[in-house]
Amino acid sequence: MQRRHILATLIYPTGKITAVTRDNGTAFTATEIHALVDASLVCVCLRDGRIMWIDDEGKLKGKQPNMGATFLALDVLQSGDVIVGNAVITTLAEAGEEA
Repeated sequence: MQRRHILATLIYPTGKITAVTRDNGTAFTATEIHALVDASLVCVCLRDGRIMWIDDEGKLKGKQPNMGATFLALDVLQSGDVIVGNAVITTLAEAGEEA
């Protein structure tokens, strides 16, 4: 039996946090991250080197605030800004990029 690898963290606006896995242990594609966020993607570079993928137009679409994701990115967001909709956190390698 092949071991599953946790490759991303999905944070919902409700506060629910889910580990997202890939059976084959390879990196996510942009299409897969897009499906998890349910939007066109933009990334927020977190201070610890990870990447938070969010909806580029979430505020225009009226998506719910995601306070969990906002808290994690607080030190890189503009004052008063808030993340909305689903957020996915990966490392560069988990997103298929070189580290």
